[in-house]
Amino acid sequence: MRGARLRVGVDGARAFAAGMRPLDEGKLMVFSDRLLHTTPFTGDGSLLLVGLESVVARGGTAVNDNLFLALALLEARQGRRVVILLSDGADTDSVLAMDDVIRKVRESRALVYWIRVEPDDAPTLRGALVSPWHDGPWYQRQLRLLEEAADVTGGRILRLGRAEQVPQAIAEVVRELREQYVLGYYPSGLRHNGGWRKVKVNVDRGPVEGAGFRVQVRDGYVDE
Repeated sequence: MRGARLRVGVDGARAFAAGMRPLDEGKLMVFSDRLLHTTPFTGDGSLLLVGLESVVARGGTAVNDNLFLALALLEARQGRRVVILLSDGADTDSVLAMDDVIRKVRESRALVYWIRVEPDDAPTLRGALVSPWHDGPWYQRQLRLLEEAADVTGGRILRLGRAEQVPQAIAEVVRELREQYVLGYYPSGLRHNGGWRKVKVNVDRGPVEGAGFRVQVRDGYVDE
C-alpha cells in the first residue's frame, strides 16, 4: 500500500466519510504489522480523516490480528456493525491465525466486507508467499479462511484489479448497506452449547419470468 496505493486508500476513506449520515459512527484503523494510525469512534466524517495524510506505509502486514481487533471493538457498539477491510489479504506478521479469527467472526454480529486489491505480482504471490514460520499451502489456507470470514457474516468480497477502483468500491459498499433489510426470528430447540446453527433464507423468484435474486445473508449463528 505504498505510494499511489496508499493515496488511493486515503481516497477510499474519504468516500466512506462522505457517505456517512446522521447517527452513523465510524472508526479508522491503518495497520501494517502494528497499528500505524487510528481514530476514536465518531459521527463526524471529517474527524476520520484527521492526520491520515501523514501516515507512512512501513513494516509487514498483520491482517488477522487487526481484523480480530476490529471485531472486538465493535462488540461494545450499538446498532448494525460493519467492518470494511481494505487489503490484498497476504498476512505476514499476525500472531493469530485465521482459525482464531473465524471463531471471533462467527460469534460477532458484524458484517465483514473485504475489498481485495490484487497486488501487482498477484500470480507470483499466490504460489510463492512463504516465511521462516509457514509454507505456501499454509498461506493459501489463510486466504481461503479470510474469504470465509466475509461470506459467513453476510458480507462479501469485492475483487479489484486496480487500486484506483478503491473509492468506487467503498462507495458501493456504503450504498449497499443503505439498501439492506433486517430479518429476525426466534429459533426453536436452543441448546446453549456454543454450537454453530446454520441459517438459510429463500426468496421468491419474482413476477418476471426468468428473474431471480441472490440472497446475501449471514450463514448462521453461535448457539450461546
